[in-house]
Amino acid sequence: MYNSSLYNTAIINEVLGGKLLPGVITSTLIAVKSINDQQILDGIFSGRIKVAFSDSDLVPAADSADVIIVKDRMGWKEEAEINPYNSLDNSMKVSKVIFKKSQPINFDVNAALVNLASQIVGHAETVVNMSIEYDKNRIAFGKPIGSYQAIKHKLVDDAISVELARSLYLEATRNPEMAIVAKYYASKRLPKVIMDGIQVHGGIGFTEDIDIHLHLRRAITLGKIYHNLKPDVTKLFT
Repeated sequence: MYNSSLYNTAIINEVLGGKLLPGVITSTLIAVKSINDQQILDGIFSGRIKVAFSDSDLVPAADSADVIIVKDRMGWKEEAEINPYNSLDNSMKVSKVIFKKSQPINFDVNAALVNLASQIVGHAETVVNMSIEYDKNRIAFGKPIGSYQAIKHKLVDDAISVELARSLYLEATRNPEMAIVAKYYASKRLPKVIMDGIQVHGGIGFTEDIDIHLHLRRAITLGKIYHNLKPDVTKLFT
C-alpha cells in the first residue's frame, strides 16, 4: 500500500542528504517517521528534542542528542552513560551508549531504513553532479576530461547506480519488504560512487578543498546503522 507520508519524508531526506547537515539533525530527520511517541514528536517539531538511534549500543550522534533509541528501547541523554569515540565522521561521532534508565518504544525500523537509504542517495547524487560539472570544465590535452571514455563511462555507471538506489527506496515506501533491500543496496554501492567522484576530481579530490570526503564519511556512517540486516532476495520473487 502506498504511504504518501513516508514517500514525502523520504524525498525530503534525499534532498537534505546532499546538504551535509549537522549529524544529530540528520539522525533526527531520519528517525522522525519511525517514532509514535507524541511527547517526543512534539519536542522534535518544536525544536526542543534531537534524536539519535541505532540497532546496537554504538550510536551515531548520541553525544549531541536529547533522546537516544537503541533497538526498541528509549532513554534520555541524562539517563545514559555516553562514551564518544573519534569517528570517521566527527560531525556525527559514534558513541557507546549504556542506559541507566530506559523504556520500551515502538520504533518503525522499515521507515528508518527507507530514510537512511534516501539520505545516502542524496549524498551520492550530489557528488555525481559535482563530478559532472567538474569534468565539463576541467581541460586536459585540449578538451574537457568528461569527453574521455574512462571518465564518461564511470559517470554513467554511477548515475545509473544512484537512480537504481532511488527507485528501490521509492518502491519501499509502498512495499515494506523492500526497505532492507533499499538500504542494503544504498549502503553497499553508493559509497563506491562517492569514491569515484574523488577519483575523477583528480588530485583535488583527495583534499579538504572540496566536500566530497564529507559526503563519503557521512554515507559510510549512515550505512553502519542496521548494517547487519541483509535482504532475503528469494522472498522478492515468490
